[in-house]
Amino acid sequence: METAIGEKSMPKKRVRLFEELLESEWGFLDEPWPMCAKTKTFHRSEFKQIRRIQDMKALLMKRPGSITVFFFLSKIWNKHYFPGPYNALENGIAFLYFFVAGETMDSMAQYMPKSTFHAIYSRFVKVEHALFEKEIKRCFASMVSTLEIRIRTSNWKNPELFRHVTIMLDGHDSRATYGEDKAAMYSFKLKKSGLRTQVAIDANGMVLFASKSAPCRDNNDAKMLLEMNIGKKIDSMDCIALDGGYTNYIADLVEKEKLEEHNFCFPIRKKRLQPLHEEESNFNALFGGFRSMVEAVFGDLMKTFAKFNNKEIVRTACNKEFNLAFRLCLLLLNVRNFAQAMDIEELPHHRAWMNEGVDYPREKQLVPELTQTVTVQNKLENGRELLRLQEKFLGLDVVSDDDEQTSNDGDENAASV
Repeated sequence: METAIGEKSMPKKRVRLFEELLESEWGFLDEPWPMCAKTKTFHRSEFKQIRRIQDMKALLMKRPGSITVFFFLSKIWNKHYFPGPYNALENGIAFLYFFVAGETMDSMAQYMPKSTFHAIYSRFVKVEHALFEKEIKRCFASMVSTLEIRIRTSNWKNPELFRHVTIMLDGHDSRATYGEDKAAMYSFKLKKSGLRTQVAIDANGMVLFASKSAPCRDNNDAKMLLEMNIGKKIDSMDCIALDGGYTNYIADLVEKEKLEEHNFCFPIRKKRLQPLHEEESNFNALFGGFRSMVEAVFGDLMKTFAKFNNKEIVRTACNKEFNLAFRLCLLLLNVRNFAQAMDIEELPHHRAWMNEGVDYPREKQLVPELTQTVTVQNKLENGRELLRLQEKFLGLDVVSDDDEQTSNDGDENAASV
């Protein structure tokens, strides 16, 4: 992922903003594993082993990585108890593996009975949809970006012409079907049936929010933008970069959402029978290159989560269920990429899910490894304290050296110091 988050040359103000974001929203990194969600008193005493569970875990470690899986299992999956013959944590491993490996309901039968996995899947995307929807929405809104981070990043990183652009929005078509008439699902991009979702990212390549998913044919980008209440999702100081497919609706959008035209940046449209001036053509070319970051994020999603690589069709009961799964994967992509960009240290308890037979603790306890490691918050606090001491030391040292040189050797030697 192309990002400036972790670069050493990043301005100090932005470094401080990201440190504050880590402290306020990423405290889970230093927390022990949560207890298992409340279960019925008559749960079985011994759980079965999911077939080839260690193979599943190996792929999850390779693609989303340990911190991302730890986040999913400790902050998302544990919101609800998933009953069945397998332990709750490894049910979550199987659920996540389904998307990373691009499995189908039928192919999951090699690991557990199809009916068992279908029950787990349905409980997440259908029965407890509102619960997980709320948590995913909260994480998108708070974990990887703030208005000030967007403005400062864009001002520092974007090309001169687009330093005011804080968000990029584009539609992503996914091969999918849910019983809708095939003609209504047709995507001109895919030349097959599909669902379209509007996805917004910032200049760091972090997904900020995504729209509902809708059949491709009758839901073009502009129509979906008008229907997604964009005014409630952005700040008046944000500016969204849009491609040419949205431009005919900008006036309607400005009126409907109580926004201004300066909240949108888009290519210059050619007037009928009039070629673009060279300056206008250059602007459009630069703008197209600038917006290519969106496609890079889509490519990263399809590479990490094979379920959405558009090679095989995603069969779903309804677009609402598809959308929840799609946005979950976008969120997990955020977690992995942010952790990598910030060079967050992997602690021993982050990869405890790799252990054979591991499950959530049944009573509150500390993860032993956690007490033996330095937490992220400790590091930030210790670093700032040491920096203050260093600055104090240098300040006193320089003053004392200057005074000594001045008294012993005169102004000329003092200047040479």
